[in-house]
Amino acid sequence: MIELMLSSGGVEGRNEGVALVGESEAWADPDFAVACRVADIWADLQADLEPGARPTRHDVDPLRFGAALLPHLVLIDVLAQDRPGGPRDFRFRLFGSRHESEYGGDLTGRTLSEVARESPDAEALAAFLDAAVDATAPTYVRFSYRSRGQVVHYALAVALPLFDETDAVSHLLVAADWRSPE
Repeated sequence: MIELMLSSGGVEGRNEGVALVGESEAWADPDFAVACRVADIWADLQADLEPGARPTRHDVDPLRFGAALLPHLVLIDVLAQDRPGGPRDFRFRLFGSRHESEYGGDLTGRTLSEVARESPDAEALAAFLDAAVDATAPTYVRFSYRSRGQVVHYALAVALPLFDETDAVSHLLVAADWRSPE
């Protein structure tokens, strides 16, 4: 069973799972360079808005990220819960080419619940995305998962909230980079 480990630090024993990481720890770790560059652009985007406004999906201009970062990006729709307190689902609106090569396929247009039927690691990803929605702030993570080819991959990522007109998180902009198993 994959569990969300809320303490900072690595993925214990390099088993598949998720470890949330504090912002200062992520910024101090060079392995989080891609995530931190994207978070910095998101912060600049937020600073460009009217006071009190929060970034929306429509505020995100892909050109702002540049060609080097675009393959690392995933844009995720936060879908409405079927019932109050029920599980959220997520739809991959954009699945960057680096994610495709690491995962072993393109998830664009698919929901996380669909992916979960073929990958038990989706449960840990759902926990990370839920934590990011609940935090309504940048959320950093070390994440390990098995690709379609059952190869273990280690990702270092940030999920950045994008809001709708009701100030609810409607999308997550995720940036990740990968490291080889040690």
